[in-house]
Amino acid sequence: MCLTSSSSNKSSSNGTPPRNMRSLDDLYEVTNHIDHVTLYCHLTTSDTVVFEEAIKDIKWRIAMDEEIASN
Repeated sequence: MCLTSSSSNKSSSNGTPPRNMRSLDDLYEVTNHIDHVTLYCHLTTSDTVVFEEAIKDIKWRIAMDEEIASN
């Protein structure tokens, strides 16, 4: 699951967040405070990929074919 800050959370053209993405604000709302515990958040970012670039990547095409077949 990808986690992003609400300021960088992109939405689709219909205003809903992309699938499998939640803002950190959403996560904080459901997180309980635990005393004397250190928690870490690992954040991964990547460059924006446009369809024209992604379609050239065979691994991406295979992943998309598998995703479509699973529905």
